[in-house]
Amino acid sequence: MIDNIKDKLDKNIYARAGAGTGKTTKLIQRLNSLLKTNVDPKKIVIITFTHAASDEINNRIKNEIAYYENLSDIFIGTIHEFSLKIIRQGKYLDKSLAKSIRTLSENESLEVSKKFFEFWSYNKFNNDNDFTDLVFFLQFFFPKSIEKFIFDIFSLFNSKFLHLSEISFNISNIKKENRIDDINLFYKSRYQNLYFYYEEIIKLLKESKQNISSMDKLLDDKLYVYLCDEFNLLFNELKEKYESNTPSDIYEFFSKEKKIKTNIGKKDNWKTENATFDSNLSFIKDNIKKLNSHLQELREEIIDDLLIKFSKYLFQYVKDFYNFRKTQGTINFDDQIYIAREILSDDNNLDFFRGKYDYIFIDEFQDTDPYQMQITTNLIKDYENNIKSGSLFIVGDEKQSIYSFRRADINKLQKHLEKINIDKESLKINYRSDKNIINFINDLFDKLFQSTNIEYEQMLFSKDYSEGISSVFYDEEITEEKNIKLLRDNTAEKILSLVKFINDGNIRLPSLNRIAKISDICVLVNRNQDSELLSEKFIENKIPYLINGDNFFIKSNIFHLVHMNFKAIYDSSDEISVLAALKSFAWGCSDDDIYNWKIKNNTLNYKLLDFTNIDISKSNKKVFQSLSKLNQLNQLIDRIPLSVIFDKFEISTDLANKISLSDDNENQLAYLEYIKLKIFTDFDSGKISPIKSLINFFENDKQIKLKNIHDSNVNKINIMTIHESKGREFPIVLLFGIPKKSRGNSYDSLNSDNLIVDDGDFTYKLSSNLQMKNYDQMYQKEQKNSYSENIRKLYVGLTRSEDFLFIFNFFTQTKSSIYDLPYEVSKIIKNIGLKNSFLELFKSKNLISSKIMKNNSNIEFSIHDRDYINSQLDNLVSKSQDYGYKKPSDDHKYSKNSIIGTVVHEIMKNIDFNDIKNLENIAEIYCDRNDIPSEKSKVVFLTNNLLNSSLIRSLKNKKYYKEIWVSNRIDDYDLEGSIDLLIENNDRSYSIIDYKTTSEKNLYNLSKVSESYKSQILDYVKILKSQKKIVKDAKLLFVSEFMEEAFEYNIDI
Repeated sequence: MIDNIKDKLDKNIYARAGAGTGKTTKLIQRLNSLLKTNVDPKKIVIITFTHAASDEINNRIKNEIAYYENLSDIFIGTIHEFSLKIIRQGKYLDKSLAKSIRTLSENESLEVSKKFFEFWSYNKFNNDNDFTDLVFFLQFFFPKSIEKFIFDIFSLFNSKFLHLSEISFNISNIKKENRIDDINLFYKSRYQNLYFYYEEIIKLLKESKQNISSMDKLLDDKLYVYLCDEFNLLFNELKEKYESNTPSDIYEFFSKEKKIKTNIGKKDNWKTENATFDSNLSFIKDNIKKLNSHLQELREEIIDDLLIKFSKYLFQYVKDFYNFRKTQGTINFDDQIYIAREILSDDNNLDFFRGKYDYIFIDEFQDTDPYQMQITTNLIKDYENNIKSGSLFIVGDEKQSIYSFRRADINKLQKHLEKINIDKESLKINYRSDKNIINFINDLFDKLFQSTNIEYEQMLFSKDYSEGISSVFYDEEITEEKNIKLLRDNTAEKILSLVKFINDGNIRLPSLNRIAKISDICVLVNRNQDSELLSEKFIENKIPYLINGDNFFIKSNIFHLVHMNFKAIYDSSDEISVLAALKSFAWGCSDDDIYNWKIKNNTLNYKLLDFTNIDISKSNKKVFQSLSKLNQLNQLIDRIPLSVIFDKFEISTDLANKISLSDDNENQLAYLEYIKLKIFTDFDSGKISPIKSLINFFENDKQIKLKNIHDSNVNKINIMTIHESKGREFPIVLLFGIPKKSRGNSYDSLNSDNLIVDDGDFTYKLSSNLQMKNYDQMYQKEQKNSYSENIRKLYVGLTRSEDFLFIFNFFTQTKSSIYDLPYEVSKIIKNIGLKNSFLELFKSKNLISSKIMKNNSNIEFSIHDRDYINSQLDNLVSKSQDYGYKKPSDDHKYSKNSIIGTVVHEIMKNIDFNDIKNLENIAEIYCDRNDIPSEKSKVVFLTNNLLNSSLIRSLKNKKYYKEIWVSNRIDDYDLEGSIDLLIENNDRSYSIIDYKTTSEKNLYNLSKVSESYKSQILDYVKILKSQKKIVKDAKLLFVSEFMEEAFEYNIDI
């Protein structure tokens, strides 16, 4: 072990700190030893990965080494905060950098990006003929609007790799013939090769014609004529294009996939009784395949060349945009890193900073990206470019590197460390988790990390509460279906059952010597959608919970409500914000209220209103009162602190009471309290601060961080992603699914999976048949990297637990690829030697006293395939039903007709009613996604009948909403559902439309079938009426493969 780490002050140290091994303690000890040597605190920099980590280190310094003077002079913060400090100190060293610097919010960055793109592309189209030609050529291969294509792909570069200008684009390695400078020169050899295949095939056909018997002559003539016609058509067109010496003709030709069929008519057309003829035909067929393959290769090479040329403009755009931001002084969040790195990469600038910072501490080293590493290490280099001894102390764990999406690259960091004179020490004793958990983690990850470039070091345990008691439970459910939605729903039900079980006092925590509460539980998810799924279950069962994470906070109703209301308080002329404020549940004005107000008063700008002379009627009283109060709050700006204004806003709107009546009141009240305590109070600290600064703060997502929202004294379950759990620990951890990054590209769409950048090279995919040649190779490499990172994510998730660990795994029976982590985990756990059913937990009323382990096994285990569950549930159901565990239905597999109906609904939700020419392609995608490719024609028929119904065609000039979710509590019942189509009529009433796909059997009794849906429709009507909406009518729109057109049925409401 390395208790002497604090004493090696003359050495640079890399402390490899496994999960829970006390890395922060070692960092504080090192700092304490350094301060004892009378080092100036101003020369010490401690870089943390998060604001929460900065707060923790600050607090520990105050509590553990507070006897030193000027400790506040130590810089403790994130790399972005430190980069800003460097920029402000050195901005006069970079003459291209504006002297006034402001970091843009994400919304502001997007607006600046759009405006600059318009300016940049306008100049290119008007002044650069090569760019104009290139865009013209690309139109042949990309079916969408070329302007949208360019903006999308440029935006993608901006969002994924903001500073690609530093990646050198080296065209010297690309073969000369891959440059299309002279169209004839480029294609000459390829055209000759194509023509060779053509001549060989024609020659063989002629020989075959002479050799066959008269019996086969007719058959051979048919084939001969077909192939000659096909070849002549193809090559005459190709020759014509080449001879035109016009690049656009070539591109137009190859934009469509050219292919000569090798199976016309019946299969017998390619087989006769004549052995010579059959041999020639086989040779001909092979040559046709080669010809087709050569055509495809040539097409790909043309695409590749265009994209390579286009890439140079991408790099130029990124560089130009970056320089624009610098000169304007309006930088984005990541510019802070890049500009600081630029400043510190200049030797002359470095002289200015030498001696300012002599000691660098880096926490969570594995999450540092290479640029950030350069910023910090450049500061402590001597004049021979070596890092000074004793100046660098880093702590981290390669096994916890899970931030590649922020450009953290553990492989590059490892190479960087090899160039530094640094001692490596290991922290192996885990002070967090129980012995059984540590043993399980060692067994699992010793095998998983073998497929990566990280060497797994066994952890040692310091806590042993087991005494033969289980600490780790594993549950597995497998399906043969491609869609695992049903398994995901089942898992959520199991987690709900387990939470109820724990909440009833059935588990005792050895570490705390008390009964577990639900606030001791953390459910870790891999996707935000799983958080939403769990929240629905918990709300339905009245289980208090909190979803942790900045993203959920920023998207919450409370965040949006406060943001819009304070924009409305600040600026009465911002009618959009005033309108949003009035419609929020803070003021509760309906659309009708606002509509009636505007008819009489013409404006929502409360500063233009004379409230003393407004006639208050019942129809406009609520809006009058709301605008009047907004006006009063506006007059308090710059007179009293913002926190006081917020208190008055809360009282005026009775906000807390309104929130308490909502379904999700636990989360929303917690967010409200957080806003009051952590934003308003901390923001102005009792001072009179400009409200504009607060609004800018709200709009800068990067600055908004949830800290300490989870109060350990509040009995609420924690839900968070694995990333958000980093650095935290919980008595009980439930893992909802094994990490598995899903990839897949939608039809002709552009997303982050389409772009791969690796070591200065890049490739991108525009659609399934349009991509750079090296895409597959680089994609496979990225898949491997993604798999390795998922292993590390799993390690982070499992090492959060102190007393108990529950793992829920679910996946398809067939291994999808060599990088299928759920499958690999299942295989390893089975080999470890596990036993018993996870559902045995329900039988062990008090887990702490039930010794249900055998053979020194550390894990409770079950494979939850459906047969196994059904065989186990009979003797468990009496106990498990007490906790809401539901026996899986026997009809768990959806019928094919049900799936077809679901697919039709999905298409209707996503297709543009005014542009249905892509229906075939969209249907193919959704049929493949739902594993019914053979039903595509049926799906197209049904959807087409819906789209061509008179009802859908009449929507051209109407406002309508697709798949709108509605819910409300009415007469002590929770009513909810999804309306397929809600139409807003000209008189501001609404029409409900529900799509129904029906069978042949039901066609003969549609009236009765329709009435069976009436209660569902009437629920929708009740919900809408409770929201003060007028429902004019409701209709069912039936389609069937046995009807030529859609059938409308009116529901009596």
